[in-house]
Amino acid sequence: MIDRKFVFTAVNPCNGKHYTQDNAMVLCAKDAAVVPALEAYAVACERLGANGAHLTSINKLIHRVKIYQEEVESRIPDTVGAEIDRCIHGKMEIEQKRIQPPPKDEREPIGYIAFGGNASGDRFPLTQYTGKTEREVGDKIMIGAKAEGWRGTVAERLEYLGWVILPVYMIED
Repeated sequence: MIDRKFVFTAVNPCNGKHYTQDNAMVLCAKDAAVVPALEAYAVACERLGANGAHLTSINKLIHRVKIYQEEVESRIPDTVGAEIDRCIHGKMEIEQKRIQPPPKDEREPIGYIAFGGNASGDRFPLTQYTGKTEREVGDKIMIGAKAEGWRGTVAERLEYLGWVILPVYMIED
């Protein structure tokens, strides 16, 4: 087990590979040490010969973390309470009973919309990119992208532009 502090499942949406605490780790964006850690990681990747896209991706991640820390939360990282026995001494049964799946939103989205962003982290709706499904919105985005000569995927285009596609729900009183 690599990460003893967190139990998680993550999926790379571009290649479908799955990751857990057994083969990956979590760094919280709120931890003040994350930016210097990512900067050191970027230097190490460059020395190892990582491709330019990977280095650009790391730098964009650093930028997003800095915005998060400025606008949401930044704090000194810690390991406290039951985490000490779990993280340092490997007592995996500690606090295991508290793990529950996150609450699931039972509502069905009524549609999807793309949102753009700016350097301040503000999001704004891109009303020309709406649809009944996430795929439909992605297809609309790719029409314009291909007209510009874009050869990547929808996920790559969204990352490149700093856009996201989000579900839309009906608000009930």
